[in-house]
Amino acid sequence: MTKRNEGASQPRPHAPHSGSKRPRSWLARHCDLLLLVLFVLASIDPVWFSPRVPFVVHDTFLTDDSWHVDEVFKLSRGIWVGRDVAFTHGPIYQWLSSVPARLLVVSMGAIYATWDIVPVWCTFVILYLTLRLFLSEQPAWKRALVLFLMIVFWLVYWEFSLQNAFPVLLFAIFLRGWYAVIEGHVKSYALGTLAALLSVVAFLIASDAGAYSAAAWVIATAAVCFEEGRNGRVAGRYIVAWMAYAVSGLIFALAVNAAMGRTFDFRFWKENAQIVSVYRWATPTAMTHAGTVRLFGTLFAGATVFLFRAGTRSKGNRAITERTGFLLGGFALAAVMLQSALVRSDIGHVQSASLAMVLLTGTVLFSFQSARISWAAVPSAILCSA
Repeated sequence: MTKRNEGASQPRPHAPHSGSKRPRSWLARHCDLLLLVLFVLASIDPVWFSPRVPFVVHDTFLTDDSWHVDEVFKLSRGIWVGRDVAFTHGPIYQWLSSVPARLLVVSMGAIYATWDIVPVWCTFVILYLTLRLFLSEQPAWKRALVLFLMIVFWLVYWEFSLQNAFPVLLFAIFLRGWYAVIEGHVKSYALGTLAALLSVVAFLIASDAGAYSAAAWVIATAAVCFEEGRNGRVAGRYIVAWMAYAVSGLIFALAVNAAMGRTFDFRFWKENAQIVSVYRWATPTAMTHAGTVRLFGTLFAGATVFLFRAGTRSKGNRAITERTGFLLGGFALAAVMLQSALVRSDIGHVQSASLAMVLLTGTVLFSFQSARISWAAVPSAILCSA
């Protein structure tokens, strides 16, 4: 009897709560990464596996095609863009474009079929990393859906995708880097050095990518400085970061000069400055009615979404997309990158120049924690994309 009472007095183990959340599967946590891999595999051309597969060139009148063929052919003969010839693309873009053709037999057919695929893969990865940095607190399915919409509907002209997506990734890195500096997790000189290195890499991709990446550093710094306002404790960190950016940028520029030929020969940088300031404006094209609608529609839609996000954000500013630095800096960078559509205003350049605004606007639409707003924002993004 005693034993029975003792057993009855012992606490019974609690049954698992019926409403407890089960740990999510790997697929649920990394479906965005899986989608990235699927897009990479789906974009492989059959000519990689069988050189006998014919490649159909639809637009033989495009001048750009001759440039791409010439880029890859030059590299196969040891002629580098930036060192031996000047062009809007840089040596990194030239190398990425030539990798598949040089692995196969260099020919016009192989170049036509493969010149854009590796830069496009890099763009896929850049989009994925940008979404990881901006939407890290969101479920993976949201990042996967944004990635799907961007690749399927918005990467129309793959030629310009890398040079337009890379500055947005750098903006995300710079912005998160500044917040890490303010919180004391990263040294300011380390951020300045990293920013200078990435800016130099951007110039090695393309002239426009370098110019917009430098603008991303300036805009991210100014936006965070505005957000912090009267926080005098971080004023010294701004100075240190800018000094590190300037000094290390000069060192990296000299290293590029040495790789190009002579250490103190700044020909590569002078040519990039001329391409950005002169060459881009020497080939204008009138903007069509469709291009005008596309440009201003993208601008006004982006402004509306950013203003709505600013008006509905929580006071705690827990997510990076709710912070003033992102809202001001992201919209400013996207608006600056729309300038490419004014330089050459054909529909292709208008669409490629809109990439930053579309990506950042989509990021904002998928950043809401409220289920009610998300149910409205997600279908809106899908309908606008379709």
